[in-house]
Amino acid sequence: MTLKTVTIEKMIHSGFGLARQESGQMMLVHRALPGEEIVPEIIDRKKQFVTAYPKTIIKAHEHRIDPECPSYGQCGGCNFQHADYALQLQLKRDILIDLASRFSIGSEQIIPLTRQPLPSPQKTNYRQRIRLQVDSDNSLGFYRHRTHQICPIRNCLLAGNRLNEVLSTLQEDNDGQKLLTHSRELELLFNPDTDSVFGLFHYTRKLRPADKSAAIRLTGSIQKLDVIFFQGSDYPISEPFSSGDANANRALSFTFTPAGPADRKLTLSWEPGGFSQVNLGQNRQLIELILDFCAPVNQNRVLDLFCGMGNFSLPLALSGYRITGIDSQRSAIRSAKRNLYGAQLGNCSFIRSSVDQFCHQLVEHGQQFNTVVLDPPRQGIPNLAGTVASLAQKKIIYISCDPATLFRDLAQFTQFGFSIQTIQPVDMFPQTHHIETVVVLEKSTLQ
Repeated sequence: MTLKTVTIEKMIHSGFGLARQESGQMMLVHRALPGEEIVPEIIDRKKQFVTAYPKTIIKAHEHRIDPECPSYGQCGGCNFQHADYALQLQLKRDILIDLASRFSIGSEQIIPLTRQPLPSPQKTNYRQRIRLQVDSDNSLGFYRHRTHQICPIRNCLLAGNRLNEVLSTLQEDNDGQKLLTHSRELELLFNPDTDSVFGLFHYTRKLRPADKSAAIRLTGSIQKLDVIFFQGSDYPISEPFSSGDANANRALSFTFTPAGPADRKLTLSWEPGGFSQVNLGQNRQLIELILDFCAPVNQNRVLDLFCGMGNFSLPLALSGYRITGIDSQRSAIRSAKRNLYGAQLGNCSFIRSSVDQFCHQLVEHGQQFNTVVLDPPRQGIPNLAGTVASLAQKKIIYISCDPATLFRDLAQFTQFGFSIQTIQPVDMFPQTHHIETVVVLEKSTLQ
């Protein structure tokens, strides 16, 4: 069959280039860019669409570049390395606007409200944690695109330098190989405040004394590997093991000084297995953005939903806001309370509860807050928009890692008397199609 040239119309949410065959059937093309003319190589056929790679690029985009990573195209981790960084940012804004048109929020309304994406301070080597798969040969790597085949990796372009140092050395170490033999995954976690790395082995069997001894020896032989934890499918994260003081390394942390009148350093810590933003430099900018969007202070009450370890709550409290943080994860609230104790702030409290359940209870008791900040997981807040809208007197600030669920929820908020004021894309994940988005909504004065 002779394949004919197709033209890439635009980029869509999944990072594919969209083209159409002569029949009108959609074609989703990996590693393509808008406006390019390509000869496609079809790799899969579905009823509604086909997927393809560019077999030949007849007309390339002017901002197409050669990827830096030698594993690009094999590893499924990145899909934007073939575009220069300026184009990556523009594509992400375009994807957001295009996605809005699929919901009841029209692109005509969204375009003037959508700012240019906030660039990441680092375009590569920005990740402070990576999760690697272990293959049958004890090699570490990432899944190939949409498969369970592993692409071996010894150096990841997105991982921080310390992570790459440990990743490379660990695979050459005899004790490292012993532990990998009984592991299905390995997480490497960078600890910014100590410039060191935690290892979390996801084990396939019960932990034995020999495993603990190997872990202690491994932390002694790899300079920047401070501590090792284990977790199994039927048991939680273990006690830490280290050739040094294991108890001194139970949590990861970073210290910074948020902008504002307080001018005080703040330390945020979290446990292995707990959530933190993977891009530390961009997270600092994201925190400043939330502080700016919450202004003015005036002793405003803020409800922080899905607060985690206090990533936004504590900088807000340090600036003078009265904060209530809610999260259902036990380790997140444990970390948040530890961080609050270290900050010695009396205008902040953290509660462990189902966010849905707690919000309904607040509404039943007639509680309201000047501002509601929410940073939900990827699934967003289905069927909770009305409740959140009842709790917010003036403003809602929604941080999202999934534009599809974001716009679904935004469409609901507009039905409960809130209007979108600002959409700020934040490039938390350079070299990939993923985008963090911050949206500011305000209650209509007509309400």
